[in-house]
Amino acid sequence: MSKQLNIGIVGCGKIAVFHAYAIKELGHNLTAVHNRNHSRAVEFGEAHGAQAFDDLEKMAKSGLDAAIICTTPMVHHEGAIPFLNAGIPVFIEKPFSSTLEQADMMLEASKKSGAQIGICCQRRWLPPMQRIYTAIKEGRLGKLVTCSATINGYRLDAYYEMDGGWRGRLATEGGALLPNQAPHHTDLMVSLMGPVYSVSATVANLTHPTIDGEDNIFANVRFKSGAIGSVRYSNSQKPGFYCGIEVTDENGITVVVKTDGVMFVAGASGNTGTGSMVEPPSISHWSEEENLQQINEKDAEFFRSFKDTTMQYHVFALEDFVYAIQSAKPPRIDGEAGRETVQFNTACYLSSAQGGIPIVCPIKGQPNSADFEGRKKIYRLNA
Repeated sequence: MSKQLNIGIVGCGKIAVFHAYAIKELGHNLTAVHNRNHSRAVEFGEAHGAQAFDDLEKMAKSGLDAAIICTTPMVHHEGAIPFLNAGIPVFIEKPFSSTLEQADMMLEASKKSGAQIGICCQRRWLPPMQRIYTAIKEGRLGKLVTCSATINGYRLDAYYEMDGGWRGRLATEGGALLPNQAPHHTDLMVSLMGPVYSVSATVANLTHPTIDGEDNIFANVRFKSGAIGSVRYSNSQKPGFYCGIEVTDENGITVVVKTDGVMFVAGASGNTGTGSMVEPPSISHWSEEENLQQINEKDAEFFRSFKDTTMQYHVFALEDFVYAIQSAKPPRIDGEAGRETVQFNTACYLSSAQGGIPIVCPIKGQPNSADFEGRKKIYRLNA
């Protein structure tokens, strides 16, 4: 029988509830919590039977086997590094970080102590995505040559104003759409296509003038494998109606996955007001697959079997990280994989700031950049 782990959470906002649920579902113990507003940590700790700490160094000495970082993205590294330095594995809510400098600081701390880093990008566990990964492994899909990643979403101004208004701000999120909604699909894209070679992008704010960050990204991508791809991420479709990823292999076989239909928004759903993932993800097209209807029906039945259809994918993601800790094997999404997404985001900002020129990877962070690595130069309609 696997050992029960004592797990802590840093950052007691809405997404921390998902992780507390996952810890309980997996039979582990949430024993310690921390929040910059200590009264919030006390409240969250009382609700979940955990001790509230006001000092991360002390929390790291409380007998934890792992820590989950759920703070705002610009301070993920501040939450993670004390635990990594203490040799405690950390599981970090997406995105890994806002900047490459922050990502590299955490990777260096991990390298020195040997403590693992895992990233929570739970859409890797969607059944349609698992079917693609299996088909590649079994040779039913050949070398992938094209990929399209799409977000047709929307966010109300109220979304950016809730919880103290940290979303969409350069100071607290390091952007908007790229570090918040986009990491899921960027992670899926890179997990399928491999590392990015170059990015040519336009990053813009077209419909949300009250925020610092972007609501649209259009990019052409070249991968190190020689494949090419396109990215269309937008939060300007009211209401949001579709997110998905499409791949084609060298034999012309194409698979299209609808990852989201009715758009889920953290804290409150974009269309339903329920804050729940109400539609199962599905495969809308698979060349030469004669049993697609039966496959989708089976996946929908699996989806409906969940106690909570929104939080269950966090359970799968945390289960993988716990297994990595207990088996001393790498998690499915490690720190280097998380850095790939941060690097893609940074390349988009840098390319857009320079008129869409291709940015060749790998790239290093530019911590003293006057325009915040291009983030302050995004295109604004009528600006």
